[in-house]
Amino acid sequence: MMKRKAAALALLMTVSMLAGCGSDGGDKGKKSDGKTTLTFWCHQNEPWVKSYEAMAEKFEKEHPEYTVEVQDYPYDVYNDKIQTAITSDTAGPDIIAV
Repeated sequence: MMKRKAAALALLMTVSMLAGCGSDGGDKGKKSDGKTTLTFWCHQNEPWVKSYEAMAEKFEKEHPEYTVEVQDYPYDVYNDKIQTAITSDTAGPDIIAV
């Protein structure tokens, strides 16, 4: 239970930091409904993914101008996917669980 609370706190702090420090960036991440979409990557682990999704829902309720998309990937390809995204100017998530 303590790990879940720690993970929730870490996610909320990270999302808040990214939202507060983000650049004006034009329309990147904006949907037609005016909400900004934040993409969150994590590796496949059912209990963790469910926890991340619950935290994303809570964040969206507290910050209705944002939508959080939780995307999970198989563990064996996750690190390569992160490395590729970090070196790209056009691809990748806003938030990465490591």
